[in-house]
Amino acid sequence: MTSTLILAVAVMGFASLLLAAIRRFELFGLFRPPSASEPDYLNLLLEYEQKKRWMEAMVIAKAGIRAFPPGIGFRLGLARIRVAQGDRRQAVAELQVLLRLAPGHIDAKHMLAELNDSVRPT
Repeated sequence: MTSTLILAVAVMGFASLLLAAIRRFELFGLFRPPSASEPDYLNLLLEYEQKKRWMEAMVIAKAGIRAFPPGIGFRLGLARIRVAQGDRRQAVAELQVLLRLAPGHIDAKHMLAELNDSVRPT
């Protein structure tokens, strides 16, 4: 039990350090090459999602939202990541933001409807 707790704390600490390092690289322009475009970021996001590398995918999605506002594709990706991680509440919140920015976004509407249907009592 104690060793599991120690391992969990170590992993969480490592993840925090990794995110901090990525943010530092991003601030100095080392994380995103100057030639990186929105499609480059979206492709990287999809690649990380396909490999189920949720932490990296989340970092790319959040960076994409900041770098390419309003970041519609990145917000949809972030919602998919939240669902994959079991955080439906955050996924719904992200989809609501997306739909305020792009009210006609079909994929977001479908995903939100599916999430709402899955939490309703039968």
